[in-house]
Amino acid sequence: MTHKEPHPLAGKTVVLNNNAFDPCRGIVEAGEEFEVIDWWDAISNNASWTIAQNSNFAAAHYGFRLGEREKLVSPLPYDDEVVYGHIGAFGHLVHTTELGGVANATKA
Repeated sequence: MTHKEPHPLAGKTVVLNNNAFDPCRGIVEAGEEFEVIDWWDAISNNASWTIAQNSNFAAAHYGFRLGEREKLVSPLPYDDEVVYGHIGAFGHLVHTTELGGVANATKA
């Protein structure tokens, strides 16, 4: 599936929800602020994250997280409902089911 429109949260910073879990690096975790750039396929010339695993660290890390989650906690869907964004200075892929509310809205 190729996303034709930008992700509704593109350009916003969200707080990752309790579904976020990173068994390997401990970075993509619940409570972390994640700056949403856009759908992964939109910024990668309509390519699935599964194709980019050999050449892109963010895609490889996401694939590892997906596999490890399946062993340790509830699995994420194996689809392309994945967004690219930043936690701090580094890029990561996050499944839409890991996205929480807009960060500014939670800091009332």
